[in-house]
Amino acid sequence: MKRILYMVLALFCCAHLACDANAQEKAVDAEALKAGRELMTLMSIHDNLDKMTEQIMAFAETMVQQEELTPEQAAKAKAALHASMKSTFDKMREIDFDSMFAEIYAEVFTAEEIRALIDFFKSPTGSKYLEKQQQLATATMQRMQVVMKDWMPDINKEVEKAVRQAEADAQQ
Repeated sequence: MKRILYMVLALFCCAHLACDANAQEKAVDAEALKAGRELMTLMSIHDNLDKMTEQIMAFAETMVQQEELTPEQAAKAKAALHASMKSTFDKMREIDFDSMFAEIYAEVFTAEEIRALIDFFKSPTGSKYLEKQQQLATATMQRMQVVMKDWMPDINKEVEKAVRQAEADAQQ
């Protein structure tokens, strides 16, 4: 169960943090970084990450509920899950995501492009998008839960098979 949750968390975080491999090699333009910071503030990145944390916990709890557990087992599983995830989320709160994302945006976009994004998000349509962003994330998590539920048995089998193979290879 823990493996599933960490895999889901990792996939979700990677989806939000993914950027071009060449971006690491680019020098960060100071003007783009400044604009990136403004954009992150406008997008309420920190608040959205807190909300995402809540959604991940709710998603994980739903996964526990889908297991065939007694009420006592489910309560223990949820308690263990909360303790484990709390530790991870506490560590995540130590990260300055606003600066991290601002730097990523500055690596991927020019200052002019970031200013255009800022202008968009200040527009009625962009403001509406920001307003609905949490609703979109929730709907995405709910739909992904259905998909992942079907995929997880196969993914778990493949992971367990790979771990057994790696252990067998290490013993040789």
